[in-house]
Amino acid sequence: MFDGQLVIEANRQFTLCNACRYCEGLCEVFPEMELRTAFSEGDLSHLANLCHDCRACADACPFSEPHEFAIEIPTLMSTLRAESFASLAKPAFLWRMLADRTSLMRLALLAGICAVAAIFVTGDPSAIIHRHRGSGSFYAVIPHTRLVVIAAAITVIALVAIAVSAWNMMASGPGGLGVLRSPRALAVAARDAVTLRNLKGGGGGCGDSASSLSRSRRHLHHLVLGGFVMMFASTVAAAIEQEFMGLIPPYQVLSVPVLLGTIGGIATAAGCLGFLLASTASRDPVRAPGSRRLDRSFTTLLLAAVLTGLLTLVLRSTVLMGPALILHLGVLGAFFITLPYGKFVHAIYRYLALVRAEVGADAPR
Repeated sequence: MFDGQLVIEANRQFTLCNACRYCEGLCEVFPEMELRTAFSEGDLSHLANLCHDCRACADACPFSEPHEFAIEIPTLMSTLRAESFASLAKPAFLWRMLADRTSLMRLALLAGICAVAAIFVTGDPSAIIHRHRGSGSFYAVIPHTRLVVIAAAITVIALVAIAVSAWNMMASGPGGLGVLRSPRALAVAARDAVTLRNLKGGGGGCGDSASSLSRSRRHLHHLVLGGFVMMFASTVAAAIEQEFMGLIPPYQVLSVPVLLGTIGGIATAAGCLGFLLASTASRDPVRAPGSRRLDRSFTTLLLAAVLTGLLTLVLRSTVLMGPALILHLGVLGAFFITLPYGKFVHAIYRYLALVRAEVGADAPR
């Protein structure tokens, strides 16, 4: 899973942290670390994904560089996370194709391919450039059945790939799959994940620089998470209105699906822009290059999906609705295809690490 030298360095730093214990009250990572005297690859994957990258430990550590011990836990954790994502992703060739050394140009090309594919499944490509108004206008561009079949296929494939990766993570880590049998641990971990308790950094927030703590990253995470949940609720509401109430989209501006989708989209876009601006303003030497690349790719693609969705909403009564819808579907297709091979999986792995930490499981020694 990990490079041998990385495992040796992680064991060195974690052993010194266990001897010091100055940071044990900051987050879940250090109490979990103290349960071990040696760290296997499964332990390293667990601890790296349990880490929320708040960086409060870097600000508190008395042995960070230029001290001879050179303790740099945030950088180490970032490197371990990036390598764990790569090793857990299945099938591996898709990780190499879609994530390893991924550039924004590759994602743009993938979105373009998905958009072109959407044009060919419309049945009547000329319908894309016609003005469609009223109930069913979206389906005048792309028939409902084709849209559902393609979206379902992409979603199922992505979910299966994520489930396999999550299974591998739990099976290879301390405690194995048995830690998932605790309803209380599942509930507490869900609470901690939703509230982002471990992004408090021991109370002061996240280390945005070498000398300051801030709650801004936690707030941006809440915007993205809250907005994402609202957009999902919008999709569920739209399905209920269509399948059970006989109301065909597009819906009125003040309808439940549109309000939830619009508010959620704006919140998500604001969070994504905040992350991208923060990343641009700082070189962020703490985060490993592979982790930075995954952050940028996922955030940019999610932002593009939200913005093209809002654009389709604005243009839905114009002749440009068809092209906007095709563009949105292309970006959405790229987004869902890359879900198992991008930063999205950190939410799954982190939740599972929180469950394991709550159970207090440890690998047999």
